[in-house]
Amino acid sequence: MRNAFRIIIFNLMLLLFSGNLYARTGTDSLEALLKNFEYYSLKKSASLLFVHFDKTVYTKNEQVWFSGYMLSPNQEGVNHEALSVVLIRDANHQIIMQDKFAMASGLAFGNILLSDSIAPGNYHFIAYTNVLNKEGKPLDVFSQAITIKAPTEQTFNATMRVLDTANRFVGPLSVLVNVRYKDDRPINNARLTYTLGNEKKILVKTDDMGQCIISIPREKLGGDTSSLLQANIRVDKESQNISLGLPVVKSAIKIGFYPEGGNLAAGLTNTIGWEAKTILGQPLKLTAVLYKDDKPFETINTSAYGIGRFKILPLTGSKYYIKLKTNIPGADSVYALPQALPGKIQLSVVNALCADSVRVLLSSALMQSVSVIVHNYTEVFGRTEQRVSKKPTLLKIALTDLPKGLSTITVLDSLERPLAERIFFAHYGPSTGVSITSERQQYNTREKVNLKFKLKRDTSGNRVSGFVSIACVQENRIEKAKQTDIESYIYFNHNLEALPPSPQGRAYNDKAYLEDILLVKGWRKYKWDELLQTTAADTAQANKTLNFTGAVTYYGKPLKKPLSLTLLRDSIAGLVFTDSTGKFELTPRELFVQQDHKVMMITNGKAMENYAISLNDPYLPLNRELSQQQKFVTVAYSSTEQSTEALKLNGFENAINLKGVEIRGSSTLNGLNSALKNTCGDYVCSFGILNCPNHPFGGSIPEKNKQYRSVIGGRLETVIYTGCKEVENKHLQILKGIYMAKEFYGSDYAQYSPAEPEYFSTIYWNHGVAINSEEETAISFYASDVTGPFRVIVQGFSDKDLVYGEHSFSVKKP
Repeated sequence: MRNAFRIIIFNLMLLLFSGNLYARTGTDSLEALLKNFEYYSLKKSASLLFVHFDKTVYTKNEQVWFSGYMLSPNQEGVNHEALSVVLIRDANHQIIMQDKFAMASGLAFGNILLSDSIAPGNYHFIAYTNVLNKEGKPLDVFSQAITIKAPTEQTFNATMRVLDTANRFVGPLSVLVNVRYKDDRPINNARLTYTLGNEKKILVKTDDMGQCIISIPREKLGGDTSSLLQANIRVDKESQNISLGLPVVKSAIKIGFYPEGGNLAAGLTNTIGWEAKTILGQPLKLTAVLYKDDKPFETINTSAYGIGRFKILPLTGSKYYIKLKTNIPGADSVYALPQALPGKIQLSVVNALCADSVRVLLSSALMQSVSVIVHNYTEVFGRTEQRVSKKPTLLKIALTDLPKGLSTITVLDSLERPLAERIFFAHYGPSTGVSITSERQQYNTREKVNLKFKLKRDTSGNRVSGFVSIACVQENRIEKAKQTDIESYIYFNHNLEALPPSPQGRAYNDKAYLEDILLVKGWRKYKWDELLQTTAADTAQANKTLNFTGAVTYYGKPLKKPLSLTLLRDSIAGLVFTDSTGKFELTPRELFVQQDHKVMMITNGKAMENYAISLNDPYLPLNRELSQQQKFVTVAYSSTEQSTEALKLNGFENAINLKGVEIRGSSTLNGLNSALKNTCGDYVCSFGILNCPNHPFGGSIPEKNKQYRSVIGGRLETVIYTGCKEVENKHLQILKGIYMAKEFYGSDYAQYSPAEPEYFSTIYWNHGVAINSEEETAISFYASDVTGPFRVIVQGFSDKDLVYGEHSFSVKKP
């Protein structure tokens, strides 16, 4: 994979077009430009982090399984050893859970048990590695939207509804909150805490009708993200969250115009992309009327993802604008097009998704000489000069030696200033696909499922080898709008940022969507003016590594000579040495432990009780900073009413069977009460299985020398628990380690079939499967007691390309 994403250097780019071809080489300007590209490629991080999560819909007390891939070329001095995974609530950017997982050779695997107390709602996982750039920021941050729903019936429902529906309301805005039991009885004195934007929480209570009205002052509806009303509703010990996008006084719609090539060229036919979205970033499907000098002459539209296109021949001195046909407040505003400028280059790409070549049309109202370069902001692949006029010139550019992905055509004047620019996708087409087959399309509950996988050969018929993770999950646990696949993300989302969801769910296969995206988004990660200003001094790499730091004091004062500490992890003892003042540092590898196990540090020497160890986790402040920087858009503007009912899983079969399980106490670790586990993290589930991977809740603490069943190599075996060697010394420091990969163990009903139903929505997960194009890879697992459609998703990479594949089957009761 590292080779697949390496910057490719080649000798020849073939440029064929109607007109004379001549290249400018050996000039000072060209050499300076090539130097700028060299510096810019070194300055920009080439790190590409992708995390494959098993699904997008979870419930509390459910496991989240994931695989992390750092798809980056070899970088000297960069050693990715830890993956930080943080769960953030969208409504208030609160950090809910945070853990770290071991990474080696760019691969990290792990699982997180969602807390018992987590409330239904919209959340995001963010992930990054232990390597930072010279500004102290992660080389790359990955974000995955998820939904957490209620696994069982909630005792009450709550709705929020905007009462003022007029386009122009006078005075404060009123929002009605209605809280009722499942049998529709009103609930009085329900506690409602709400915030608007970043304001402090305000507490109100419902009346005898189960209602209360929130009054929002007009001046607080300012037309930005502060217009998101977020509320927490508590009835007895149960709480639910709800959010609602409010109308605003200022225009609630953002309109952007994007002439192809960058400028609106007067006297030439221009293609213009336009985008409509709310102030909260949600795309809008709209109709508008285009005006010229206050006279309407065309009706234009945006699609479901908020993007449209139209053609126009603008004249110098004329005024062009649109008016929207919608009832959204502020939509009667006039949105002016950019001013048409004389002498500008018109650059048009026939199709931005290209296989072997790209066709480009160049024209100018004034005849002029220009340079055309093809590049990807890290390498120049070809350059030519051409005289352009009002008659379009067609360039056909062969893409033989370009790497697959986004590239750019930039037109420069004689002073190397950009006149026009357009991005396109080279070698678009089916990726290194994977064939997935099953012996039939329908299975009974608790029946064995057999699947076979095989990579397809590349377009030249060559052998392909790959490494993938495989998930088999219930179909309704994958939301189309939140699904992230490795091809769409790496090739498009990672560079173009904040893309609206594709109607098809998987953007990579949606050609019409991608053509519109490439027209309006541009390559946000790279900028031409920034490239020209880059110097050799900007290329100095000063990557930092996130290491735990600490200090040992004696009677509260710094030490006067070095001291050794004993580091205990998974029954392995090691030594850590301080400097002469008592300071020390821990690398990620020194903190690797089994899942949920702890790391202990003890001072050595005499009078240990007089020493004190302090530790600093460098991930915590960075997690807080990143959580506040994230921009989450989860509430549709067009809806004037929201209900907590939408966050409930319908049907008991869709839930994990947790009835009868009660967790007490206040101290938890990943949702498991620490009172049910010993210091080593060992526990017995409610079915009497030691450290059961399928039921990590309830149960009891294992007793020394007692026999238990335990999952060993995928089978249930009888073992004798030898006990946990707990450290008696109270003068120590205990911290959460960096977790090593834990295997997923599905139920083996041929070995043990409990009488109670098992409602598992993820019935198979494997984070390390090697596959190739020459032989089939076979896996088998059992369906649970959940019926309905299931989907198999395969994601990873090969030595040729990225790998993605899907397969579906259904489960029924026998």
